[in-house]
Amino acid sequence: MLVNLPIPFNPRQTNKLLTMGTRGIFQVYDSTTNTYTYYYVHSDSMHVLKELRKKLRACKSIKSIRKAIAGMVADGILRGDQLEVPGINPYTPTDCWPFLEYSLIVKLFPAGDFESWEIHPVMECMETEFKLVKHQRAAVFNGSNKL
Repeated sequence: MLVNLPIPFNPRQTNKLLTMGTRGIFQVYDSTTNTYTYYYVHSDSMHVLKELRKKLRACKSIKSIRKAIAGMVADGILRGDQLEVPGINPYTPTDCWPFLEYSLIVKLFPAGDFESWEIHPVMECMETEFKLVKHQRAAVFNGSNKL
């Protein structure tokens, strides 16, 4: 059976075509309030979350991390109002499957004179587990700063 495609099909662009509609979640844990804040990424979530991770790894303080997140929310890349209110638990694979394909978790630990943070790798959501997305370092990035 032949299928008429509305646009010319180019096999070299199949990878890009497959990632266009992916949705994802960006989770920020704040130890002072002991809550997770959830942000929704509507399309190209794998690429957006990988670029966000690169941007956050270059940050030198929690203040700069929060500023980068606020900038992406202002640009409309991250949407904070389309998921539930902040909660005490992160999204699990069963919570994400099948609607959210990718996840990124950042944990912030501001404490007096010393602040630290963890930036986890971007994970792909399977039915029962998260799997590491290819072409990135698997290690959790730990940053710290003495005020």
